[in-house]
Amino acid sequence: MAGVDNKTLRTKCSNCETEITTEVDSDVNQRKTWPLVGEADGATQVFPACTKCYNDGWRPPGYVQNAIA
Repeated sequence: MAGVDNKTLRTKCSNCETEITTEVDSDVNQRKTWPLVGEADGATQVFPACTKCYNDGWRPPGYVQNAIA
Protein backbone atom coordinates (compact mmCIF):
# COMPACT_ATOMS: atom_id res chain seq x y z
CA MET A 1 0.00 0.00 0.00
CA ALA A 2 2.09 2.86 -1.33
CA GLY A 3 -0.42 5.55 -0.33
CA VAL A 4 -0.13 4.81 3.39
CA ASP A 5 3.31 6.44 3.66
CA ASN A 6 2.74 9.18 1.06
CA LYS A 7 2.03 12.36 3.05
CA THR A 8 0.35 14.01 0.04
CA LEU A 9 -2.30 11.26 -0.09
CA ARG A 10 -3.85 12.02 3.30
CA THR A 11 -7.25 13.20 4.46
CA LYS A 12 -8.99 13.63 7.81
CA CYS A 13 -11.66 11.53 9.44
CA SER A 14 -14.99 13.31 8.98
CA ASN A 15 -15.82 12.69 12.63
CA CYS A 16 -12.69 13.09 14.77
CA GLU A 17 -10.38 14.79 12.23
CA THR A 18 -7.59 12.26 12.74
CA GLU A 19 -5.28 12.20 9.72
CA ILE A 20 -5.78 9.02 7.65
CA THR A 21 -4.67 7.71 4.27
CA THR A 22 -6.84 8.25 1.21
CA GLU A 23 -6.12 4.68 0.09
CA VAL A 24 -8.84 2.17 0.97
CA ASP A 25 -7.54 -1.38 1.43
CA SER A 26 -9.77 -4.04 -0.11
CA ASP A 27 -9.03 -6.26 2.91
CA VAL A 28 -11.42 -5.02 5.61
CA ASN A 29 -9.16 -6.52 8.28
CA GLN A 30 -6.32 -4.20 7.18
CA ARG A 31 -8.42 -1.15 6.27
CA LYS A 32 -7.57 2.16 7.96
CA THR A 33 -10.00 4.37 6.01
CA TRP A 34 -13.73 3.70 5.59
CA PRO A 35 -15.46 5.60 2.76
CA LEU A 36 -19.04 6.15 3.92
CA VAL A 37 -21.74 7.55 1.64
CA GLY A 38 -24.01 10.16 3.18
CA GLU A 39 -25.56 13.53 2.41
CA ALA A 40 -24.48 17.11 3.00
CA ASP A 41 -26.11 20.26 1.66
CA GLY A 42 -28.60 18.11 -0.27
CA ALA A 43 -25.89 16.27 -2.20
CA THR A 44 -24.56 12.75 -1.89
CA GLN A 45 -20.95 12.72 -0.70
CA VAL A 46 -18.31 10.29 0.49
CA PHE A 47 -17.18 10.84 4.07
CA PRO A 48 -13.84 9.29 5.10
CA ALA A 49 -13.87 7.69 8.55
CA CYS A 50 -11.03 6.22 10.60
CA THR A 51 -11.32 2.67 11.89
CA LYS A 52 -12.00 3.79 15.47
CA CYS A 53 -14.95 6.00 14.50
CA TYR A 54 -16.27 3.35 12.11
CA ASN A 55 -16.05 0.62 14.79
CA ASP A 56 -17.62 2.97 17.37
CA GLY A 57 -20.65 3.25 15.07
CA TRP A 58 -20.20 6.77 13.70
CA ARG A 59 -22.01 7.32 10.40
CA PRO A 60 -22.41 10.57 8.43
CA PRO A 61 -25.72 12.43 8.13
CA GLY A 62 -28.00 10.64 5.68
CA TYR A 63 -25.79 7.54 5.77
CA VAL A 64 -26.62 5.22 2.88
CA GLN A 65 -23.81 2.65 2.58
CA ASN A 66 -20.08 2.05 2.46
CA ALA A 67 -18.69 3.34 -0.85
CA ILE A 68 -16.44 0.27 -1.04
CA ALA A 69 -17.57 -2.92 0.66
